Amino acid sequence: MAKRKKKIQPAPRVEATPQTISNLRRDPISELTEAGRLNDHQIRAASEIEAVFNFVTSRLVVKSASLDERRGGSGGGEGNTYLEQAWVQHYKPWSDELSVKLAPAQDDDPWLETTIKIVIDGLRGRQIDRDMAWRNGKALEMLRAALTRYADLAGWITGHPASLRYRRVPQIELRRTTTSQPAQ
Repeated sequence: MAKRKKKIQPAPRVEATPQTISNLRRDPISELTEAGRLNDHQIRAASEIEAVFNFVTSRLVVKSASLDERRGGSGGGEGNTYLEQAWVQHYKPWSDELSVKLAPAQDDDPWLETTIKIVIDGLRGRQIDRDMAWRNGKALEMLRAALTRYADLAGWITGHPASLRYRRVPQIELRRTTTSQPAQ
């Protein structure tokens, strides 16, 4: 008598999480570069933003004590001076400008958040457009303007100032005004 072989059931298909799918896709900056949708200054800005962001956030990791401190050293270590300078001279002024609180009547779109989502997190502009209920292409326009502004602040663009589609809210003077004018 021949034995019957058991039929092997295939494992059920498991859907990937959005994070897994985004990790398997190519970098959106690379795709935009190959499609010719970013210029050289914007590509350089995206590269520096990513490097500086990763450098700064890596220094925020809590460490109990460095090996240098345990050995009696200073514990400071040698930092990357290029990235430290880029942080102070380019990234910080740029991020401060993009994250400035806007008046309610003005464009209050999250410029910095959108740029970080694309450059650092690897999200696609179309996904951000859908999530934010924006018209198609708005996230990419914001990214391109933000990268151009970064390049302008870094001094890589000569001949014209880059402009974003928003204005900074002017500083409000904190002095009281009276409704009645003093008689003269």
